[in-house]
Amino acid sequence: MLGKNIERIGTNSFGGADSLHTIKSYNVIPPILEFEFTEDNYNSATLFVEKEALDLYKVADGWSKFINIKILDVSSVDDNNIDEKNELYLRYDLSGRLITKPTKGINILVLKNGNVKKVLVP
Repeated sequence: MLGKNIERIGTNSFGGADSLHTIKSYNVIPPILEFEFTEDNYNSATLFVEKEALDLYKVADGWSKFINIKILDVSSVDDNNIDEKNELYLRYDLSGRLITKPTKGINILVLKNGNVKKVLVP
């Protein structure tokens, strides 16, 4: 999840995230990418953006490579987009420290079903 005030995403922000499923950006101006997502991410991940930003993301450097760019349904957004089947088990910061609540920056969520998600907390 990318907050509405993010202007730039640094080189190692998604390091090791080789199999993203969903990226949600609440910024109507595509952030500057200082890296390239993996080819697998471009081909299989879905990028959700605000309705008014759809055309900008479709032509923005880096973002335009996503095969699946869709309009974000803001009415269905919850705290971490975790449903009962994907209940949160553990949360870590990027340094691998266990944290007990959402912390500014990238949080690594380990779900009870074994999936791992990276979430950007603005």
